[in-house]
Order: sequence, then C-alpha cells, then structure tokens
Amino acid sequence: MCLTPWGIVKKEFYEAVLPPNGPYCVVGISGDTVRQTFHDTIDELIERGEELVKDELNAYFALAAFKDRSSRKAFNARELRSLFLDLDCGADKPYATQQDAQAALAKFCAEHEFPEPVVVSSGRGLHVYWPLTDTLDAAQWKVAATGFKRFCISSGFEIDTSVPADSARVLRMPGTLNFKTKPPAQVELWTELKTFELADLDHKFPAPPADIFEAKQFGVDEFTASLGAQDYPPTSFVRLVRRSLKGSGCAQIAQAITEAETLSEPLWRAALSIAWRCVDGEESIHTLSRAHPEYNPEDTLKKAQATKGPMTCEWYRANNPTTCSGCKQQVASPIMLGRKIEEAESVDGEYVVEASLDADDGAEPAQTVTVTIPTYPAPYFRPAGGGVYKRAKDEDGNPTEVEIYPYDIYLTSRFYDYDEYGVGEGEMVGMNIHSPHDGIRRLVVPTARLLVKEKLRDLLLQQGVAALNKKVDDIMAYFASTFRKLQQQGAATRTRSQMGWTPECNAFVIGEAEYTARSLLLAPASTGLRELAPLLSSKGSLDAWTQIANFYARPGMEAHAFALFAGFGASLLKLVGGMDVKGAVINLMSNKSGTGKTTAQMVVNSIFGHPSGLLMRKNDTQLAKMQWIGMLNSIPATMDEVTNMTDEAISELIYDVPQGRGRNRMETHSNKLRTNNTSWSTFLITSSNSSLYDKLTRLKGTPDGELRRLIEIRITRPDNISKAESDAVFGSLNDHYGVAGPVYIKYVLANMADVVTLVRSFQTKFDDALELDQSDRFYSIVCACIFAGASIASTLRLHSIPIAPVFDYAVGQLSNIRTEVVLPASDFDNVASEALAFFLSDNLSNALVINKNSPNGIPAMPIHTPRGPLMFRLEPDVDELWVPAATLKDFLTDRQIDTRQAIKEFVQRGYLKNAASTAKRITAGAIAGLAGGVLRSYCFKASALGIKTETFKADGDGGDKASAEATEPA
Repeated sequence: MCLTPWGIVKKEFYEAVLPPNGPYCVVGISGDTVRQTFHDTIDELIERGEELVKDELNAYFALAAFKDRSSRKAFNARELRSLFLDLDCGADKPYATQQDAQAALAKFCAEHEFPEPVVVSSGRGLHVYWPLTDTLDAAQWKVAATGFKRFCISSGFEIDTSVPADSARVLRMPGTLNFKTKPPAQVELWTELKTFELADLDHKFPAPPADIFEAKQFGVDEFTASLGAQDYPPTSFVRLVRRSLKGSGCAQIAQAITEAETLSEPLWRAALSIAWRCVDGEESIHTLSRAHPEYNPEDTLKKAQATKGPMTCEWYRANNPTTCSGCKQQVASPIMLGRKIEEAESVDGEYVVEASLDADDGAEPAQTVTVTIPTYPAPYFRPAGGGVYKRAKDEDGNPTEVEIYPYDIYLTSRFYDYDEYGVGEGEMVGMNIHSPHDGIRRLVVPTARLLVKEKLRDLLLQQGVAALNKKVDDIMAYFASTFRKLQQQGAATRTRSQMGWTPECNAFVIGEAEYTARSLLLAPASTGLRELAPLLSSKGSLDAWTQIANFYARPGMEAHAFALFAGFGASLLKLVGGMDVKGAVINLMSNKSGTGKTTAQMVVNSIFGHPSGLLMRKNDTQLAKMQWIGMLNSIPATMDEVTNMTDEAISELIYDVPQGRGRNRMETHSNKLRTNNTSWSTFLITSSNSSLYDKLTRLKGTPDGELRRLIEIRITRPDNISKAESDAVFGSLNDHYGVAGPVYIKYVLANMADVVTLVRSFQTKFDDALELDQSDRFYSIVCACIFAGASIASTLRLHSIPIAPVFDYAVGQLSNIRTEVVLPASDFDNVASEALAFFLSDNLSNALVINKNSPNGIPAMPIHTPRGPLMFRLEPDVDELWVPAATLKDFLTDRQIDTRQAIKEFVQRGYLKNAASTAKRITAGAIAGLAGGVLRSYCFKASALGIKTETFKADGDGGDKASAEATEPA
C-alpha cells in the first residue's frame, strides 16, 4: 500500500464518507474549550472546519448524519455511509509510529484479502475509511459496524475498539491542523478516494450474536441480560481460560480445555456458545475445538454461529452438576468471569464528557459543561462509566482491572508558586474531582500534599473522597504516575501574582480563571494573592446585575454613571496608556452623606468581583493600599473615605498611582534595597467629604503635577429618588456580582485591534471637545478609556445607560477643573509672590520694626518687637524689609517652590533691591545695647510689598503687637 500525501482535501472526500443529506456535526476542541455546531450542507461543514483552524482549535466531524440538531448522541444518528478505524500511534500506544500502523494495516488487508482503504494522517495516528456506495440507516450500519469491529479484533488487528461501532464517532477533519503537536501537524489524505460495496466487505464479518432466550428461562442478572444486545460488554475468552485453569475461574471451561478430546457434544457446544461471544471468539473457538476428534474448521465455525447463548451457570448445573460442585462464583454465566473493563472512548488522547460544575451554595442550578479529561498514564485508564481503573494481575497472575476510585478524579496541569523573594508553596497541581450530585470541584493543591499519605488522606476526606488505608496508597500511586506524565509533557506554569492583563497582554486573569481569546484556563493564585483571588469570583445572574447598573441611567446621576464607566475603562488603560499614563485617581467628592459615593464604588467592584470585599478602607496602611492596587493590576481599585488622610499622604497617593508601580524600600535588618515589583495600569476610584484639590494646593505652592493626575467629580443625588427605592435596587448587589467582567474581557480579548481603535476615536472626540494639548494627555487618555469601556459594555448589553449625557457631563466637569483648578495652579509667575505674601502675613507678630537711622545719635527704639522667633526686620525710615536667606529658602522649599526662580521673580517685580543676599545684623536694636549677629539676608522694598509702619501698633502697656491686617505685595 502506497501512502503518500494526495494533496489538498476536496469536497469529494466528505461526499464519499458522509451521507448525502445533513444535518452534519462539527466539533472544535482545545483544552477545556469544546465548540459543537450542526450544518445542513457539506460546504458549510468544510467552511466551519476552516474557521476552527483560524481559532487554533482541533477540528473533528461526525461520520453520521443526524435526525435533528438536538444532540450528537448515538440515539440521534440517522444514517451513515462508511466503515472506519482509528489506529493510535505514539508512546504507550499500539503502534510507535505511523509507519508501524501502516505496516499492520497492510498486513491485515493482505492476510484476509480485504480491500485496501482510504487513509488519512491525523497528524500522529491514522484514520482509516471504507466509504460505501450505499447509505445505511443507523440500525443497519450498527450491525455491519459491529461485525467489522469483531472481525478486526478476532484477526488480532490492534485498533481503538471504541471507534468502529460508534455511530456518533468524530474523527479529525482532513485539511485542518492537529494543534496537539508542536508545531501543528497537517491532517491530510494519504491515498486516492475510492468506494466499496458492503457485500464485498461484510461476508468476512462474524455473524451477529445469538438470542439468549435459552439462558433467560433460568433467570439472569442484569449483566447476562445485557449480553443479548448487539454490542454487549466485552469479554475475553483467553482471560476466562487462564483463570479457569488456575482454579479461580469456571471449572466447566477448565474441563472443556483439558478434556477436549473426550468432551461430550453438548458440553462442547455450550463452551462454543461462550467462546464465540467473546471479543476473541473466532480464534478461541478453534483453539477450544482443535483437539476434539470431530473437529473441522468449517463445521466448528458453523456450530459456533448456530449456538444460542452464552450458556448460563444454571444450564451447567442442570446438565453437568458434578463439575459445578463447590463453585463459589456469584455469576449467572461463565462468560462474566472473562469480562474486561474497557477504556472509555477518547478523542485524540482525551476523554470528552459532560458534567456539571460545582454549584455555588445552591444559589444557582448546576451548569452542565463539556469537559475534556486527559488520558491517564498506563496502566491507569478511564472506563466508559467514569472513574479510575488500573490494569493489573490478580494473585493467580490473571489479567484484571482494579478500581482505584469509582468517580472521575484526575490532575490537569502543573504550576509553580514562588515569588521573587522565594516565598511560595513550590510545585502545585490542578485537580478535578467529579461527584454524581455535587458536580466538578476544581482545586489547586501543593504537590507535597499529594505524595504524603497522611496529608493526601486528609485532603481527600475534606473533598468528600472516601478513601482509607490501601485505597489512599492506590490513589497516591496514581497521582504520582500522573504527575510524572505532566512533567514529561512540559514545563510548569507559574502561578499568577497579579490580576488583570498578563505581561504580553494576551490573557486576562480574574480570580483563578485566565481568559484568552480562545479559551478559559485555570490560573491559581500565588501565595501572596490568596487573600484577593476569592473576592474576584461570580455570583448570581447577569440580567439582575444589569438592572442594578441601569439605575444610573436616570437624569441627575451622570456622576455615578461616570464612575461605573470608569470601572469598565480601567482595563483598557494598559492597551493605550503607554509609558505616559499608567494610572489615574478619580475622586467622588461630596460634603453631604447619602449621595451614593460608596455605593457607586461597590457597583464598580461588582463588575469583576465582590462589591464590599474589594473596597479598601481608610485604616489600611499606605503600603497595604499600594500593594492591593498592584495585585489588582488592571482591575479597577476603590478606596473609601480618604478625607482623613494627611495632605502629604494624599499627595503621595495621587503622585504614585499614575507611576504604575510601588516604591522601593529597604529590607528589614539589612542595608539592602528591596526592589518593588508591584506594578499596575488601572484607575483608583476614591471618595471624600472635601475636595482633594484643596488639600493639594494647601500643601504645595506648585501642585500642578498632582492636580493634572486627579479627576474630581462632585457627586450629588437627585431629589426624586428615595432611600427606600435605592436600597431596594442596591440591596441585591451582594447576590449578583462578578458576572459582567468576564463577558466584557472576552470581547476585548477577541477584538483587541478594534478596541484600541475605538479608544483612539474617543480620544480624538474628547480632545476636540475640550481643545486639549499635550499637557492634558492624562485627561485625554483616561476619559477615552472610560467612554470606550462604556461603549463596549453597552454593545454587550451590560448596561443601557445613555452615554451622550454622561460624555457631555464629563466635558463640563473637566472644563471647570482646568479653568478653576489646574490653570491657576499652573500660573508660575504668581506662585512665588503669593507665597511671599503668605509668609509676611503669617509672621507679622514675629517681626522687628525699627528705624535704621537714629536722631541726635541716640539709638532708635523698636516700634515693634517679635513675640516669637524673629522672621524678618522692617526699617521704615529707609523702606527696607530684611528676611534671612535661610528662613526664606526653608519656607519656599516646604511649599515646593524653586528658590532661585522665586528670587528672579521678586527682582523682576521690583520687590528685591538686589538678587544677592547681603550680610545684615538683623537683630540689632531688639534689646538696648544688643548689636546682634550677622546673617545673610535679602533686602526687599517694604513699600513694594505693601508693608507700612501703621501695620504694627503699640500695646497700651508699652509692649508692641502686630495687627491682623493682611499684607499683600503692591
């Protein structure tokens, strides 16, 4: 047989192997992602296969046409048009290579004069087809396919026995790619197309199994009754014979073997009825009969085909009771002692099953999902009914299958949990546990707990796995074998130490789920993230959450809607912010209670997780707050009531957040810098009872940088909304959360380029509306993300809030902020002068006022003496005001004003007589006879500063006291 690539698969292939009329079924599989679709035509089927390849999914097609689109199950199969096999290749497979499988197929066809088939390379194994000229209904096909299956098995041809008689079977689509290999392998046709008459094939097949009416008259158990079905549970006659000859099987079968030459015809026929119905029946009937004096191959085959059975134990007890004496077997027929637990059908090395997810406290009905389970390492396997079994030998050396656990329990993947400081739990594995009524429980477990018996026992009992003593040993050995297999398959995935976007921006982590454009993966939280991950989970329904969010659609609630939109926009900042904007603070400010500031923050949190659990509190330390923002990374952060934070802390917060990273700090008890790897790209939404702008301008003379990194929204509550009404809406927020974020992020991942374009379009719109320049890039990017996020969420029907009124509201608010806050603070020409006026006014009581010149040589008496530390000296007669250089410099520096720039400004405005400081005895005359020390000081023109002698008035008791009259430079 020549197997060479035949070229690109054409429509003719599918027309040859499929019935002429649909619906047909196509299945796409990748990891936990399973997409199943039905199609009416072969053209649609081919087109769907191409779509799955573009999405990097493995594409399969069912060989049947179905009755309707309700299910890809055998009961729904209508008709088929081919016989087919799957030859598995690779390690722990029947054939090491495709060439070995090719050789075995050629040998099988040659030895049995069977037509050479159509062959498809699946990328790793071979899919083999005998397309038929006629279409068979499902019942007819089942008879032929079952005979074909037995024909292959009895011929010793090693095939995947779950494939040939399965009317709902799917095989890989030629013309697609096998993404299981690295790099992906072509699934391609290796031979020319041809078709076959069924009559040229099925004459080789064994006859259908006989009716077991004769056994039923004695009464049968459930297993034996099932033997009357066309495809009864498989049994091995070789296994039955081995057990019987060792004394652990059936004495009747042992007698049939050892006394074959003299065995009576009824007992010979009875043994044939059992052997013929085993999977190795055709070979076994001849092995059983060869020593009998009446043996003839053709007559033996006819005799076996004519038998009814398999014969029951009751028949043997009635017809040969002596041999049954002392039998302790609890079966209805000897055939049961040769039963094999067969492995469940697999699709390309994976078991595909339907199961329900573990319900969340019963709040929602369990969700049924399609799950792919990796095949277990040899000698472990999954039977058709689920669970874990092991191929072994009994105490007599007979092949058998040992139950490890009756339900599905398996490891899915490896993780490695260590942070940059060496903290973590090291090697970890994902584990799924299936329960008949509780659904699938998904865990991430340290490997150390799997391979220590006491720890594993406790873990299993905690999860409802009833295993003790030897059973724990069995499960532990099974886990160890699976773990080694996972190690061989590839490197462990690092646990996630941050939520939101991964560094490459190709995945987004929410809780312990990692979303990509095509799949959903388990993403265990690192040790440092364990506290946060459970808060980023989902509960309730999306429709109920949307109704809550739409409360902000009312007129007068544009500020609340803006905050909600910021919750969606935060996740877009990483995609467009670049190096300039990595974070922003949006403050919801109102000096009244009951305006809904905190509630708006909790609605923002509820996009991705728990409404109140994600809300940072005012008593959290500054370091803890920054760490929390870093862990959220691309998910919006909220911080309630920042009013009581100091001016310095507010300034640091608003400065640090846009930097996108935490501050470095020294390690405890060592002179070593501890690098801070906490980073983020998100919005921090705060709330306060007073303006943060006021705090910043009070702290600094030039807070322009911080002011431009803060958007403060004054939040009010419409008078027509009662407390009872809002409580009724938002009271259900704790029952519905975390359901919108995954929907939103899936869209962003799947439409990344379009999303970036959308953000840029909103940026242009916002720039034009406010006539922004480069210095306003912060406002530009932040608001573009906010309204792009709002637009995407609206498209996905996550809310129905009108966007235009909120946009207009934001434009108005930003216009006011720029005019009333930012631009005045940016007027550097007045900053130093205003600071100087503040310095003089604040220190009037600490001034020394004394004339420079004394009449008649008598030293002048002070007009005013300082009540505290001397801050400046005024000499009215010469119009000079002296300020110590160090005092002025300290004052300006504390307000973050450049001293040299300030001196230049004072000279330009005519306040200073000289730009340079001069030596001056500034305290001279404060006390009679005291000359005072010399200090470097600046000499100002008192009149230019508006300082007059009348400003200082004498007390009635002869002391001097400065008035509270304000001073301001002229």
